[in-house]
Amino acid sequence: MPRGDWAAFKATWIINWALVVADFVWGRHIGLVVGLTEVCWVVSRGCLGLLIASGLLFASGNLKISGTARGRFYRDAALGILWITSLAVFTCGATVLQYLSVSWGASDVADVLVSVDETFGIHWPRIYAAVHAREWLDIVLGAAYDSLFLQMALMPFALIIAGKVEHYAEFVVQFMTAALIVVVIATPFPAESAFTHFHVPDVSATASVSDFSDFRSGKMRELSFGTMQGLVSFPSFHAVLAVLIPYAMRRVKHLFLLFLPLNVLMLASTPVRGGHYLTDVAGGLAVAVVSIWIASRLLGDRSWSEPGAVVATDGRSQVAREA
Repeated sequence: MPRGDWAAFKATWIINWALVVADFVWGRHIGLVVGLTEVCWVVSRGCLGLLIASGLLFASGNLKISGTARGRFYRDAALGILWITSLAVFTCGATVLQYLSVSWGASDVADVLVSVDETFGIHWPRIYAAVHAREWLDIVLGAAYDSLFLQMALMPFALIIAGKVEHYAEFVVQFMTAALIVVVIATPFPAESAFTHFHVPDVSATASVSDFSDFRSGKMRELSFGTMQGLVSFPSFHAVLAVLIPYAMRRVKHLFLLFLPLNVLMLASTPVRGGHYLTDVAGGLAVAVVSIWIASRLLGDRSWSEPGAVVATDGRSQVAREA
């Protein structure tokens, strides 16, 4: 792992531990309950990831394969799994933190966000009605919105196989930076979902954001990682990831051409399928740009055309060294 990446990796774990402490202290203060089995679930999977990565690193150092394509693949896979593990732990901690931020009790800014939208002639209920009046469009946007979790699962392995694990490391730094910025903004400026604000009759839609009001009022204080919801409206984190994911794939041509249109659709689906105001989406795009800039300062610029690196059309990586 390059020195800059190694320093960033250590920093991610410092952030993870800081999140654990913050969640524990703040959660204890408001009476938050997270089951022991939930905590054990996170710890066990984190340990499993570290164990697998250690095994792959050990295997990559075997004299018989060290320096070979297989050895390099094992090393890349190990580094990728280390980054996956760090991001997984961070995601759990940050998800708890966004719940805690709702308990802060700052004034709801949904009316302000609606006013900003309307200043630009954007009326959320009309957009929602127009999409739902076209069943095919509703289905397409719904599939695009729900594709996020599949994309997050496939992306690291696609980059590992393509020999671009350093771009996944960059993505993790961008993700963590963006998530922290989003929570910092959302804590003093919380906003209820557009689903709730405009009293959408779709019960499943309103139920998907019901924790916001329950946690804000104090009615809810018990969390399960399996059922947690996204409570941040502004800025939209779906919008953030619609930029960061294709950006991470930019050096793998065929995958980039697949991920780019998918994420354009996901971005378009965010207001209607995620219950976000258009101002949320604009805020998410701004956060994405800032997180990319911050990561480039921390890790160094990784341009669209890195010298000496070529990704083969069959997905395997090759390294062309200048004579």
